[in-house]
This record gives sequence, C-alpha cells and structure tokens, in this order.
Amino acid sequence: MSDLASLMPPLDETNRPYWEGLRARVIRLPRCEACGRFRLHDTRYCPHCGSDRSEWATLSGRGRLWARCVFHQVYFEAFRDRVPYGVVIVELEEGVRVYSNLTGTENTMDVPIGAALEAEFEAISDDATLLKFRPA
Repeated sequence: MSDLASLMPPLDETNRPYWEGLRARVIRLPRCEACGRFRLHDTRYCPHCGSDRSEWATLSGRGRLWARCVFHQVYFEAFRDRVPYGVVIVELEEGVRVYSNLTGTENTMDVPIGAALEAEFEAISDDATLLKFRPA
C-alpha cells in the first residue's frame, strides 16, 4: 500500500460515489436538483441555492487551470519524498473547482493560468485512485 493511501478518508454515503468513480476512471460529483450546479462531494447543501437535494452525475474530465502553487514544506509525512510538488485548482467545464496535481510537466509553474487540462487517474492502492490533471 502506498503511503498516500493512508491519507484516504473512510468511505461513507457522502463520498463513496466519488471515490468509486475515480477507481472507474470517471469523475462523479453531486449535481443540485434545484439549480443544476455541481458541488463537491463533502458538502450537504448546495453553495449556490442552499438545496439539500442532489443526484450524482459524471463530469467531462475537462477543465482549465484556475490557480497553481508549489509546496516546499512537508505538511504530511506521506508527501516527504515528493517535496517540492505542485498543487493546482482546476475549474472543470461544469463550473466546479477541484484541488489536484498536474502530470505531464516538470514544473507546475510552467503551465499558464487558463491552460486546458484533462483528467488523469493515479491508482495508489487496489481500493484508492486519485484525480490528477495533465495539459490537454
């Protein structure tokens, strides 16, 4: 098991479809049944309209780089061998923003804000897969 797998949250009804989707190499998030906008899996209420009604839907996996930075400090022991590493915020075509990492580039800071990105999936154990992005 990867050290990263030790950081995975326990699966429950609020996050299971998300993590099972990543294992199947698709992004699934709740879409509000009232306003139609997507939200992150760990939020009960829609941040746009306040509704608690949602359905799980599959997203395109395409987006744009919204923000980027490089972490030089070890915040989690499992990341010690990865420092320095880039962290990005990706705005998906469907409007929701997710935190992730970039692949396919030596330096996260070389990828310009607004660059087109595509989802990529990194299996870190038999049960856990992470969402990453690469330049499109």
